[in-house]
Amino acid sequence: MSSTETTHNALGSRRRFELLERIGSGAFGDVYLADMVSGAGFSRTVAVKLLHEDRFDDDDATRRIRDEARLLGKLSHPHIVGVMDLVRLDDQWAVVMEHVEGADLEHVLLALRKAGRTFPATAVLELVSHVADALDAAYNAEANGGRPLRVVHRDIKPANLRLTSNGDVKVLDFGIARARLASREAHTGAYVIGTQRYMAPERIAGHDEGPEGDVYSLGATAFELLMGEPLGRSPVLFDRHEKWVRKRLKELDQVLDAPLDARRRIEGLLYTCLAAEPLDRPRAADLAQRADYLSRGQPGEDLRAFGRRFIPQVTQLLGTKPDKVNRVLTEGSTAPRPVEGPPDTLRSSRAEPDTSEFRRPSMVLPVLMIATVVLLVGGAILTMGLLGGVGAWWVMQSHMEPVDPSESLELDSGEGPIVHPVEPSEPAPRVELTPVEPAPRVAPAPAPAPIAAPVAPTPPKILSRAQIVVREASSVAVKCGGVRAVGTASVRIMSFPAGSCTVSALVQGVELQGHALIVAPRTVTCGPDAGALVCD
Repeated sequence: MSSTETTHNALGSRRRFELLERIGSGAFGDVYLADMVSGAGFSRTVAVKLLHEDRFDDDDATRRIRDEARLLGKLSHPHIVGVMDLVRLDDQWAVVMEHVEGADLEHVLLALRKAGRTFPATAVLELVSHVADALDAAYNAEANGGRPLRVVHRDIKPANLRLTSNGDVKVLDFGIARARLASREAHTGAYVIGTQRYMAPERIAGHDEGPEGDVYSLGATAFELLMGEPLGRSPVLFDRHEKWVRKRLKELDQVLDAPLDARRRIEGLLYTCLAAEPLDRPRAADLAQRADYLSRGQPGEDLRAFGRRFIPQVTQLLGTKPDKVNRVLTEGSTAPRPVEGPPDTLRSSRAEPDTSEFRRPSMVLPVLMIATVVLLVGGAILTMGLLGGVGAWWVMQSHMEPVDPSESLELDSGEGPIVHPVEPSEPAPRVELTPVEPAPRVAPAPAPAPIAAPVAPTPPKILSRAQIVVREASSVAVKCGGVRAVGTASVRIMSFPAGSCTVSALVQGVELQGHALIVAPRTVTCGPDAGALVCD
């Protein structure tokens, strides 16, 4: 055999995955540390996500793991775990991901409690900024056709955030994410998947949720990191939720190791994230910017210093031992079952990739079927109408007797009214009419011009609420018409007239003023620019 043939056979061999250790477990699958070895001898350490053995025949779980791979294949962000491939390993689907060393925040919290320590406030704010930036990138990421994917994670919690010893944070587990993806196979039904103590009130109530739900979950996660215990499940009802959040934030004030002004700003940030109304929460991009600003100049360790110091201690503090695995899986070693939905960006080992981003179903067959049904129904109605008309004509003809026009028509006196012949009367006498001279024509007087009725002024539209956020502010005052509201870094104003609102804020000791046009309930973000406030 020539050297060329030998090289070709080596390169054409299937990859094998040597599973070394189980490093994570979720609702649908386990994650393993593995060495990926190609036919040419190239080796790389990766993470491999496989379905639980009891879910091998679960079609929904299989669809979800494929959806997750295709979705993450479209996202590229430093704080989102990267996916390398979607493959078949020993007749089961597997997601090949980058290996992220370190520990998830659930284990970090357990280790901190065991050590009697807390998560530094500065590090928490940095982490919130990074995760919010990742959520914003996922929601606004564009597919191949330029259409935004609108990814909503729907399961942000400490267990799905991983921190490395270098202070890098990664968002994991997009298994139940919702996105505008053409090849999506799984669909969430009436049941709700996730952890309720991190869910926004609207999701617990069963309503459809948008990116605001991820902001709420991130706020609940930040509270738990700072407080050392979970925030808890929302009471859902608006009034009860607001009182509950205020009470929990007062408890947080007692454990935060920061100056009073810094504590108030952190509590104000979390208060907006945990608002009962989705529109009252900041957008992920605004949250990332505000958290990043608050993290600067705060006392205590930053995220990088905390990661380097504490992450290597997590395993030792928890006393956990590696869950060793000795198993080798080969790519495409058995014939795969047919894929129900075409893959998007990633190629499976046996599946052909989708060539279009959003494939529309063919409408030819449905149109032909509808046309055929319409023609058949129309033909049946027309036939029945013709048959009915012919039958009625035949019945009428069979019961009618010929009428002799020479015979007189006699009126029946039994049922109908009796009609008597009318005797001719004498002609009326002729009346002579004397012509009368016409009256002289007089031009009509012009009608007076109509008096316009006074038009009542249209009352201004009253808006239910709006949120005004001012970056880098320590106090904010808003005036919309005759309605005023004040706050720290943000203000919620309610029952005010739509139109231009005056925004005043104290930014780094300087009083600034600007205007915001609010014609619908929304969140307005303002910031200092050339000695004034500029609002979006």
